[in-house]
Amino acid sequence: GEVVRFVRSLSLLGTSTFQEPAVRAFLLMRLKQAVWQMEACDLAETAQLLAAVSIYSADLSSAVELLLTGNPWAYSPPDLQRLLPHFQTWGLGKIQKKAFQSLGLRIAEHAELLSPVQALEVIDTFAAVGSVHEVLLQHMYLRLLLERSFAELPADGIARLAASMSKVQHYHTGLLREIVAHIQEEPTILQDWSAENLSGLLRSLGLAPVRVPPSVQILLGCRYTALLPELGSSELKE
Repeated sequence: GEVVRFVRSLSLLGTSTFQEPAVRAFLLMRLKQAVWQMEACDLAETAQLLAAVSIYSADLSSAVELLLTGNPWAYSPPDLQRLLPHFQTWGLGKIQKKAFQSLGLRIAEHAELLSPVQALEVIDTFAAVGSVHEVLLQHMYLRLLLERSFAELPADGIARLAASMSKVQHYHTGLLREIVAHIQEEPTILQDWSAENLSGLLRSLGLAPVRVPPSVQILLGCRYTALLPELGSSELKE
């Protein structure tokens, strides 16, 4: 549609273009006029583009949520992925929670089609928002467990995956065991982990019933010691 083409054009000109008061006002006015006639694909792309430049449109948000709640199948799998930044940027209110649950159910339906990076993006979004969507999380964790596809993630991605379980208090012990085994087989991945990455993994391992072999405990202890200068007081307590 016309509006999404306009937003695309502005994006090509750079983020600063959106900060011009006149441009911003015109864009929000056009959205108010056109949003209820926009296709699902255009709603999703516009929501993604505006989240990237931190511009909130109440009309766009309402249209996205109304369609997600009433007819979530209008959004294709790529559309659903484009909606993730929208919810991660703006969080959830009372109305959005129902729409966000619908988003999770729709994504779960095609979990096997997602790449490992896309699956992690879904998990990161739901963890950031603080939404425990058990059906979705089970599908995402299983997707990453099958054939150990989580190993295709970058090193910090594996750490974020493990940490996500403690964030939402929903654990997949099978996946955690495989992550521990992967660390034992590929200890060099720990070199790329930050203090935050390590703390997140340790938190999940401490709360889930997963046995950590002595050799991995030593590896984690050595990395933890190396990162001591970077650890905050709250992380040290954990």
